[in-house]
Amino acid sequence: WLKPSVSPKKCSMKRKMSIELLVNTLSGEEWHVKVPRSSSVRAAGEEVAQKAGISRWEIRLVTSVRELQDQELLADIAADASSLCLTMLRRTPVQAQWLQRMSTKGSALDEAPEEVRADATIVLTAIRSDPVALWHAAAELCTDAAFLARAALHFGWGDIAALPSHRMTPQSAVEVKLALHLAAHLGEPTLAHTALGAPTVRKATPEERVALAVTVAMVSVGPGSLALPGALAGALEGLSRNVARQVMRRPVVDNLAASLELLRYQAEAPEQGIFDMISSNLGNLFGAKRLRDVPLRTMGPAYESPGAFAMALLVRHADVPGMVLPLQSGSTAPSLEDCHLVNEGDHFQKLLPYLEGVKPGTVEACCAAVRACLGRALRVEAEAFFLGGADGSSQCAELLIESHMGLRILRGHSYRAELLSRVLQRWGGEEATLAAVAQNRQDLRALLRVAEGDAEIGRLPELCTALRLAVETGQSEAGRVLLRAYTAAKPQVLPDFCAAPPEWLGELRGAGGCAPLALDAFLAALSGESDDDKMVEQAQELWHSLEWSVADAERVEAAVGLVKRWSRAGRLWALDLAPKDAEFRRLELEGGLLHALEALPLGRLATPSVLLAPELPAHAVSAHVFRELATTKRELQEARRTAQEARDIADNLSSQARSLRRLCSSCEGNPAALGFC
Repeated sequence: WLKPSVSPKKCSMKRKMSIELLVNTLSGEEWHVKVPRSSSVRAAGEEVAQKAGISRWEIRLVTSVRELQDQELLADIAADASSLCLTMLRRTPVQAQWLQRMSTKGSALDEAPEEVRADATIVLTAIRSDPVALWHAAAELCTDAAFLARAALHFGWGDIAALPSHRMTPQSAVEVKLALHLAAHLGEPTLAHTALGAPTVRKATPEERVALAVTVAMVSVGPGSLALPGALAGALEGLSRNVARQVMRRPVVDNLAASLELLRYQAEAPEQGIFDMISSNLGNLFGAKRLRDVPLRTMGPAYESPGAFAMALLVRHADVPGMVLPLQSGSTAPSLEDCHLVNEGDHFQKLLPYLEGVKPGTVEACCAAVRACLGRALRVEAEAFFLGGADGSSQCAELLIESHMGLRILRGHSYRAELLSRVLQRWGGEEATLAAVAQNRQDLRALLRVAEGDAEIGRLPELCTALRLAVETGQSEAGRVLLRAYTAAKPQVLPDFCAAPPEWLGELRGAGGCAPLALDAFLAALSGESDDDKMVEQAQELWHSLEWSVADAERVEAAVGLVKRWSRAGRLWALDLAPKDAEFRRLELEGGLLHALEALPLGRLATPSVLLAPELPAHAVSAHVFRELATTKRELQEARRTAQEARDIADNLSSQARSLRRLCSSCEGNPAALGFC
C-alpha cells in the first residue's frame, strides 16, 4: 500500500524541466512564475502579463545587463540555474500598439512616429515581419552596434565580426543599406564598396538608389565615418538630374564632401535619362513595385532646388575652414592669413555657382552668405544676398554695421525702417545720429537722398529727434539734410515739432512739392519779424534761394508786400547818411528790389495795380511791363503761325474733297471703272 518513492535523480530532472522566474517591477511588485525551461521569452512574457493583468505587448523583460528578445529561449539564458531574476518594464501605450502592429505588418513602419522608429525591439519585430522595414529605422538606431548585430542575424549573415572575412553579396537594396551601416560600424570601406557593386543595386528602383545614396552620405560623416570618395556618384550612375535631386535631403547636408559631390553630379547629369524608365521597369518586373517611393518617406522632404540645398550646406558648414572667411575691421577683403583658403579648399567658391539667384530663407543663411561673399570681396553678391534675406532683426542690423556695405542698400527694403532704427540706436543717441549725418557715416546721407519721399526713412523717430536737436543747437549741415528728408516724405509737410530756421528753407529747393511749403514758411517768418533791419538782412540773403516760380497769386502778392517793406526800411535807413552815401545806398537798394521783383512771377497777380506803389522802383515796374509785352507778342506770333498751319491743312483737305467728287462723278456713267465688270 505504500507508494514507491521517487528517486533523487528523477526529481532533479523534473526540476530542470522547469524554471522559476522572479519578476520585479520598478514600483516594488513581485511575481513568481514557473514556466517550462524550453519556453521562449515571448511565452514567458505572456505568463507574466497574465499575472500582471496587462497586455503582453506592454511587457519588457530585462536582466541586469540587457533586454531579452521574444525569440530567445530561457534555457539559453539561464543555463543550469533553477531560477532567473528579471525586471519587468512597461512600454508606453503607443509603443505597445505599434509593436503589436509590426508583428504582422512591418512595412507600415514608415507611418510610425520617430520614437517608435528608434525603438530597437519594435524595428526588429517589423524586420522579421517584412525586411523592408529597415528602410525606415531611425538614423541613430542604425549606428547602434547591438541593433546592427541582431539585424544581421535576421538576414542570415551570422556574427558581424566575421563579415569582412568573407565575400558578401546582398540580395536586395535594403540589405545593401544594412551592409553600409555595418561597414561604417566595423570601419571596413571594402565592405561598403562590395555592397554598392552588387548586381541588386543596378536592378533597384530609382527611389531605392536615391535612398542608398542618402545612406552613403550618412555613413561617411561623424565619429567612425567611412571615407568613400565617389561612392555617392556611383550609387546614382546613369540616373537623371531630376532623380539625383531627390538625394538632396536633410541627412545629406551634414556631409559636406558628399554634398559637393552630389551637386557636381546633378549639374552634369542629363535632364531625363532612359535609365530612369529601365530601372523602374526592372524594379516592377522583380516585384519591387510595392517598394516604389517607400524608402524615401522617412528621410525628410527633398530641397526644392540645388540652390536651396547649397544654401543649407553653407549654413550647416559655416564654421568649416574655407567656407566663411573672417572680415577685417573696416574692410571687405580677406585677411592675409586666410588668402590661401581662397585658392585652396575654398568650399564656398564651389557652392557659389549654385547660389546664384537664390534668396536666403533664414537670417542665419543671409548672414552666412553675406559674410562669405564679403570675405572674398564679392560685394555685389553680398548685397544681393542681404536684400533677399535680411529682416528687421538686430542680427541683420549688426551684419549691416559690420559689413560696411553702406546704408543706401536699405532703399526700398521691406525692413528698411526697422534696420535703420536699430543701426542708429546701435551707434548711440541723437547726438551720434547728427554726427553720422554730418559725416555721412556708412552712406547715411546718401540713403536720405536716394530714399527721398519715403516716409519710413525720412520720418523715422530717431531722425526726427535728431532734427529737433539740430534746430535747438543750430547744427545747420546735418539739420538741412534732415529737414529735406522729413519734408519731402509724403504727405509733404513741414515738421510741427520744431520751427526750421528760414536759412534752412533753401534746402527744399528741387524737392518736388516742397517749394510751396518753403515759400509759405519764408513769408511767414519774414512777416513775423518785427525788426525791419533783420527782415531786410534775411530777405537779401535768402530771397534767391527759394523757388518763386511755383508761387501762386496769393504768395506773389505777399512777396510784393515784403518788397515794399524792404524798400521803406532801406529808404529810412538812407536818410541818416550823407548825401553821397545816401545816393549810393539808394542805387544799391533799387538794384536789390529790382532783382527781387524779377524773381517773382508778377504775371500771376490778380490785381497788377499793387505794383503801382511809391515804394517800388518805377523802372522795375516798366521792366515787368516790357516783359509782359514781349511775352504777349511771342504768344501772338505763335497763334498766327498755328492759324496759318490750320488754314493750310483746311485748303489741302478741300482740294482732296474736290478730287474725290470728280472721281465719283466720272464713275457714275462708267460702272466698269469701279471694277464690277
